[in-house]
Amino acid sequence: MKVICAGFPKTGTKSMANALGCLGYSVHDFEEHLEYNLQNYIDFFEGKVGEEIFREMYQNVDVVVDQPACTLWNIILKQFPDAKVNI
Repeated sequence: MKVICAGFPKTGTKSMANALGCLGYSVHDFEEHLEYNLQNYIDFFEGKVGEEIFREMYQNVDVVVDQPACTLWNIILKQFPDAKVNI
């Protein structure tokens, strides 16, 4: 994880995701969160897994944007302390 975009939807997140994707970054936007990690998020919210699940979920992803990651940016940052946070 290199960049965590903590802005809420409708604050330029699609433009940021598009720009970073054009620069060659692997980006997980809302659609990717749902497609690849919906069950992991549900398990986290239900207390079935801990914060470490985010390291596993995003170990091969450069950037996360949009919901639900933007709401949990501080938890994701704990797993990737070298990531830059864009608010």
